[in-house]
Amino acid sequence: MPYIWTEKQVAVEKTELIITYFSEEKTAYLKGKGVLHLFWNKENSLMIELSRYKDKNYGIKRLQNGGGKHRTVLIDFDSLNADLQDILKDPRKVANPLDLYFKIDGDAYTYYSGFRRLGSQLTKDEKENYLINASVMKAVIKLEEVRIQERIKLKGSLRTTTVDGVVIPGVLQSLLQDVIDFQTTLTIKHKEKEHTLPTGEKQFKKVLSECKDDLYYPLIKDPEGKRNNNARKVDDQTEMILNALFKNQLHKPTPTEVARNYDAFLNGYAEVYNQDTGELYDP
Repeated sequence: MPYIWTEKQVAVEKTELIITYFSEEKTAYLKGKGVLHLFWNKENSLMIELSRYKDKNYGIKRLQNGGGKHRTVLIDFDSLNADLQDILKDPRKVANPLDLYFKIDGDAYTYYSGFRRLGSQLTKDEKENYLINASVMKAVIKLEEVRIQERIKLKGSLRTTTVDGVVIPGVLQSLLQDVIDFQTTLTIKHKEKEHTLPTGEKQFKKVLSECKDDLYYPLIKDPEGKRNNNARKVDDQTEMILNALFKNQLHKPTPTEVARNYDAFLNGYAEVYNQDTGELYDP
């Protein structure tokens, strides 16, 4: 990501501008946003353009030549076109207020690494996803406190209002928009995967409220594994019904026979009893 190089200059490393250095995720993201064409396909293309504009008072400029293991080509951020600057983000400006409070939450990593769902660890993807979500939500909670105090100080409303025909979003609505816009900052500046926090106002409000009491647990989908349990119950019951349907049959039923007999049960033409309780199954 761009960084302040001197008091008046911001540097961009060549790897930030050349597509061949990008990860598949970053390439796909930029392509999806329709901005991939703003970057250089190959290093040679960038070097040629740097040479072309070297002695001109416009165009892309180099701040530092490459050479050696620890010396890379640096580009002058201010010499890039405006669209590219918007994508890369100027570190001298705060592109998103959440960026002031965002950092990867080490406690979240510890929590999700130790969490067990029905005795099993969360998957790697789940842990990574919840880590980002928790880190963003922690920043949201801090920003909300600051924003509320600012509104109170200025005697403004915490809810959406209209002043002189101009709609002023409420605190909740402004936070939600910041969360949605923060996707770009995550992927470009922080090189993190996108968060998966709710983008609907009602659901976002619910999650925000729950996270104020317990930051980490509410972000886990199906934390008690109820969906898996329910799915397994259906599987067990179906297997028991099928076994009962064919218990007196000497040969292995064909798929067609299984389907035909199971349909007969569902339509009330065949009765099946629970072998353990004697209970008649309700189709």
